[in-house]
Amino acid sequence: MWLVQDRAFRWYILEQGKYRQQQADSLGMLSSPFLPGLRLDVQALLRGEMSRVLSIKSDTILCVPKVSRRKVNPSNLD
Repeated sequence: MWLVQDRAFRWYILEQGKYRQQQADSLGMLSSPFLPGLRLDVQALLRGEMSRVLSIKSDTILCVPKVSRRKVNPSNLD
């Protein structure tokens, strides 16, 4: 979730029926537990450095499975 006015980005993971906010690693990166190799440089995103954001990729992402959209219930967010 990109909170533009707050200059923040939150990445939630569904675990046991509840959404948990994932914390960035020591390098400021968020990693997808569902798409191996998918990483997001949060600070580059917030600074508007989209070329940096897009340059972070991995050869391990060979294909992206169909991802279904889910309605998020705000009461499930930590």
